[in-house]
Parts: sequence; C-alpha cells; structure tokens
Amino acid sequence: MRVALGILGDEGIDEILQEVLLAEKYNFDSVWMSETRFVKDSFSMLGAFAALTRKTKLATAVINPYTRNVVLTALSLATLDHLSRGRAIFGIGAGSPKILEKQGIKFRRPLTTVEEYIKGVHLILGGDSASLQGKFVKFRDVKLDIKPLRKKIPTYIGATGQKMLQLAGSIADGVLLNSPTSQDYVRDAVQLVKQGAENAGRRLNDFDIASCIDLSVSDDPQKARDVVRPFVATYLAYFPAIARVSGLKESFISEVRDQVQKKGVQQAAYLIDDSILSRLTVCGTEDECITGLKRYLKSGVTLPVIFPHGSKEDIERAIKTVGIFQLDQPR
Repeated sequence: MRVALGILGDEGIDEILQEVLLAEKYNFDSVWMSETRFVKDSFSMLGAFAALTRKTKLATAVINPYTRNVVLTALSLATLDHLSRGRAIFGIGAGSPKILEKQGIKFRRPLTTVEEYIKGVHLILGGDSASLQGKFVKFRDVKLDIKPLRKKIPTYIGATGQKMLQLAGSIADGVLLNSPTSQDYVRDAVQLVKQGAENAGRRLNDFDIASCIDLSVSDDPQKARDVVRPFVATYLAYFPAIARVSGLKESFISEVRDQVQKKGVQQAAYLIDDSILSRLTVCGTEDECITGLKRYLKSGVTLPVIFPHGSKEDIERAIKTVGIFQLDQPR
C-alpha cells in the first residue's frame, strides 16, 4: 500500500513545507508538485523539499515540453536527483492549451512533442554527449557538466486523452491520471495504458498507475463538499480535456463554463451537486474519504496522489487520515 501527496501550490511556502514534512512523517511514498497554473514553479519547490526530507520521493506533476527547454529540464532533473540523493521523479505532460496560449505558445502536436521530449531527456541523462534532431525537439552535442546521480530517473506521463495514455504504456515507467475524474474513467484509462504497452511489446509488471485525487475531509460532510465544489467548477470550465472525460453531459459542462465566465467560480459552484462530487472527488468524513479512496484503488490505481483541499488544518487532517490508513494496511 502506497500513497502520495500532491500539491497545487495555492498555499503559502511555509504551509507547503509543513505539509511535506507531515507527509514524510506518515511514510508517504512521494510528493508531486504541480506546475500547471501560474502558482509556483515545480523545480524550485522540489529543491526545497529535498533539503527538508530524507526518504520521500520528489516528482514534477507535471512540467510540459513547451515552456522548458529539454536541456534545462535534464539539467534540473540531474540537479534535483543529487539534492535528493536519488529521489527525483520526472513527471511530464502536454500542458493546458489555454494556459499555454496566455504565454504566446502554440499547443502543437502534443503526442509527438511529449515523446520526443522524453527521448531527449533520457539521452542527455545517459551521461554521454547526446544529439537529437526531431520534429520539435532539437539539440546537438550536449553533455551535462554535472554527472547524473542515476542514468535512469523514473518517468511518468501525465495523461488524459486516449493516445497519450497509450503512449504512457509504451514508453514510460508510470502514468499520472488527471483529476477530477471518476473511477469509471480510471478503469478505461488503465485498459488504454495496457493497450499501449501491448502494442509496444511491453509487460507492465512494474508499471505504476498513479492518479491525482482531489480530497476534502471534515466532520461536517457538507463543509467538505462545499470546499471542493469551486475547484471542480473551475476545472470543468477551463480544462477542456478534463471536461471531456468527466462523464458529464456536454450541455451541463457548457452551462458551468458560461456561469464561470459570466458570474464567477463561486456562483458556478452551485451547479456542482453532491452526486457529481461523489463521482469525481473524495470528500466527506474521514470514513467516507477512506471509502472513496478504496474505490479508486479497486478501479486500478496503484498510487493514489491525494490533493487535499481546505484550510491549513483541513489539509493536515487529510494527510494524517490517509497516512494512518496506509500504515494500517497489511504489508
């Protein structure tokens, strides 16, 4: 039984550092630092985590191939691996078209770009002088002055769509499924990952199915649900890939998007009823959250990456609740 902590980065730096220390105290497998929005930079935060922790693995969740040069990413991973003494995890995904658009970056051929980017990072981390002339990723005679601590840093592809899920199964060490998504989606995603592996002639004996899971815990179940409601509305409105696989009707998603744009997230949150939250998140009392977590495990998740929501106290309670659950499982 393994669990991991995901961090969106909305809290202050000191609060985040305390959350990471608490996760290590409760033997969390890893900490995954998001970089999807303009909140905090992944590598800077992970470097701070490396200085504070001794055993928890440290993952980007996820960086994208458009905003970071491939050589810089390889250098950052090699540095993080040294700082953490061999605990770095390379999480890479295509990114959000809407977020990239604001930066003047075109969202081009994500599947090919991600595949070439991973190949490039692996070549550079191999330690020898490396070159690659792909369609989108190009570099020549690159050799890092810092010798990588490990030539093989585990690679996870953050995937939502069918083709990216299949790519993860064919070339990566694991997949990181997005949220908020349902257990039905997870089951379908696992099959697509397996299909990608089979097409590449791979076996998935050690392949990791990690999944982001939005979690909110409180003695008052209504409070727990209300905390996560605006988050779900935001992602349905601004992340089209998530909206497509949510299992919700397109007419409803359009209604949420319109309400967010016209009246704001808090007003749109009223459209997200409890049945939607039950399908797409884990929220409620401690017992309800553990039950919800078990449902994701049964659907095929091997590493639940919880993203706790709420106040500082709520987040700490979520970490403790999930940590105790993990520690109580048979070894």
